[in-house]
Amino acid sequence: MMKPSTPPEDDPSSIKYYVKRFILSQSAIFMGKTVVDVPAGQGVTSRILHEAGARVIPMDIFPQYFNVPELACLPADLSQRLPLDDQAADHVFCQEGIEHLSDPMHAFREFNRILKPAGRLFITTPNFSNLRCRLSYLLTESERAGSVMPPNEANAVWFSDQDQKIYLGHIYLTGLQKLRVAGVLNGFALRRVYFTRSRRSNLLLFPFLYPFIWAFSTLTYLKHRRKHRRDTARREVYKEVYKWAVHPGVLLDASLFVEWEKIRELAGMAAYLRSFSGEYCS
Repeated sequence: MMKPSTPPEDDPSSIKYYVKRFILSQSAIFMGKTVVDVPAGQGVTSRILHEAGARVIPMDIFPQYFNVPELACLPADLSQRLPLDDQAADHVFCQEGIEHLSDPMHAFREFNRILKPAGRLFITTPNFSNLRCRLSYLLTESERAGSVMPPNEANAVWFSDQDQKIYLGHIYLTGLQKLRVAGVLNGFALRRVYFTRSRRSNLLLFPFLYPFIWAFSTLTYLKHRRKHRRDTARREVYKEVYKWAVHPGVLLDASLFVEWEKIRELAGMAAYLRSFSGEYCS
């Protein structure tokens, strides 16, 4: 007799386990709030948020697979406009979705549009910044050398015969630094990175690679601080970028679980970015 499989929200090897633990520990911030879950998948996180007292709006490109009878899943494509009015949501969860998008900037713009001021955005994605992925990319330009081929059309495209939609696989995996700047350019501040779990390979690589990562990151950071020693705003940006570049949790974690806060409307981004436009390239 086959043993019943463990639900993903109860399996420590699944990101949904850590998202569930986070929601239950922070249930007060979701109680009575409108929370968008996109992509919602089969509805695991939507159900947990619903049970925590949130008003959940699930969305997915394949809503037919959603399986929470108490909730209705809206058809939505993160590469298109989401079916919500401006500032309709208090919080947004985007789990394992951003890495499938050819234009993550569009998704961040939509998250900004549908979120209220100071709304929170929670993103999870495979961590392309960890040591294992960095070494794998060097060796084979894939996320897992030896077990996963580099991105290709035979393995990284899913097709729905029902509605003729094409869903891209892990073609656009990205690290924390690129994810951070995509968020900042669209009105978000990165507030926290939650540690989930490490892999043995990352732990084994850490003592050998971390000294080099720290040294090169520190030298680059100090060089740019000296170059812009009178530019306080630019130096603060460099300080944050450096913090994440040498953060052990980012280098060890198997997944990225990132919390953002909406701090600017899209209409106000030009004024903010203009303060850094003194140089074409720095």
